[in-house]
This record gives sequence, structure tokens and C-alpha cells, in this order.
Amino acid sequence: MAKKQLSAKERLANLIDVKTIITLAIVGAFVAMTIFGRELDGTFLSVVTLVLGFYFGKGKDTKVDDENATEAKTDGNPSE
Repeated sequence: MAKKQLSAKERLANLIDVKTIITLAIVGAFVAMTIFGRELDGTFLSVVTLVLGFYFGKGKDTKVDDENATEAKTDGNPSE
């Protein structure tokens, strides 16, 4: 199956969603605090780690779930 080529405007629109904005804001705050020498407490570092893990881990899990759903449909067995 051929993938549809997205225009630059469509790709930009896909990038700007709530998840991306929150991730960029938290990472930006982390970078700024590091550059300006502010002390980072454990709670903030935990939040940064959690957000980055969710942001980068979510796409992979969705792709695996989609592949498993496709395999279940082709097996002919009910997925219950």
C-alpha cells in the first residue's frame, strides 16, 4: 500500500497537537533551567522523564497494537 505524500502544511499541522506542545514546553523548561544553572529537584526530573517516555513510547505501542490487530484479523480466529 502506497503512503500518501503530505504537504509541508499538513505535516506541520500533524506536529502541533497538545501532546507535542506540552512535551516541547517541559523539555524547553528543562533546557533553560540547565543552561542558567538552576537546581533541578527530583520531582521535575521525574516529570521530564515521564513525559519523554510517554511521548516517544506511545507511537511504538500504537504501531505494535495495529500490527497485532491486523494479525488477529488474518488468522480468522475471534479476538475475544
